[in-house]
Amino acid sequence: MALGAPAAGSYREDPLAAAVELAWRSGLVVVTAAGNQGPGAGTVETPGIDPLVLTVGASDDNGTPTPADDVLPIWSSVGPTPDGLAKPDLVAPGRKIVSVRVQGSTLDVQSPTHVEGPTTIRFSGTSQATAVAGGAAALLLQQRPDLNPDETKALLVQGARPVVGANAAAQGAGLLDVRRSLAAPRPHVRGQHLPPANGLIRALRPLLTDQLGDDLLDADQVRSDQIRWDQIRWDQIRWDQIRWDQIRWDQIRWDQIRWDQIRWDQIRWDQVRWDQIRWDAIIWD
Repeated sequence: MALGAPAAGSYREDPLAAAVELAWRSGLVVVTAAGNQGPGAGTVETPGIDPLVLTVGASDDNGTPTPADDVLPIWSSVGPTPDGLAKPDLVAPGRKIVSVRVQGSTLDVQSPTHVEGPTTIRFSGTSQATAVAGGAAALLLQQRPDLNPDETKALLVQGARPVVGANAAAQGAGLLDVRRSLAAPRPHVRGQHLPPANGLIRALRPLLTDQLGDDLLDADQVRSDQIRWDQIRWDQIRWDQIRWDQIRWDQIRWDQIRWDQIRWDQIRWDQVRWDQIRWDAIIWD
C-alpha cells in the first residue's frame, strides 16, 4: 500500500489500521509505506503504525550494487508509533527507483526531468521501497504458497541485514535481503497476539458473534481493552466464509482520518482523482 496519513493516535482507534487488519486476518500480506516525513522521531504514518502489517522505510543504495555504502535518506519516516511500537519493520531501496511510465499522466507531465525513457520514469519515496518489499513477499509466496501473513512477515524481517551506522528507529531490522529470506527455514510463528484495532472489532462484531458465541463479545463494551482476548481462538475463525457485505463499516471511526493529508503517491494512477492528490508530499529528487 503506497499511501499514508498522519497518525492521530493509537492504532486501536485508527480506521485505516482496522482496514489493513481486516485484510491481514483474511490472509493477505499487507506491505505498507512508513511515510516520507523523516527525520524526526514518531513520524511513521498510518496504516504503517499497525503492528500486524509489514511497514517499510526507504534506503538509498547510492547507485552501486554493493550494500556497503547504503544509507537511509533523511526523509524516510522514523519510529516509534504512538503506541511505542518499533516501526518501520525494515527498509528497502527507495531512492531514484526506475519504474513503469504512464505517458501523459499527471506525474509524467509534471516531472519531465524524471523520465528515463519511453516506458520508464524515476521517483523516490517509501512508496517505491514498499513496491520492492511487496515484490519480495510475492517471491516468498511463489516459493511457499502455504505461508500465512505472519510467517511471510517474519521471514522478511529475519532476513534483513542492519544498515551500518543508520538510526535503528528508522531502519527496523535493517535492509531487505530476499535471498536470505528465501533460503531461511519456515519460521515457528504463533501469531503476533496483539489487541486488534477497536474499529475492526466494532465492524466485525456481528460476524465474530456468529462464529465464536455471544459470551465472548459484550454488546455494550466492544473496545479492544474490554474483550476477553485470551478466550478468542483467532485460528478458528473461517475468514474465507465471512460475508464482507455484513461488516458494520458504520462502526469504524472514519472521522479520524485526515483525508486532506493523505499522500496518494504511487497508487493505481488510472483510478486516482488527480484533483485530490497532495503533490507536495511526493519526494521529487
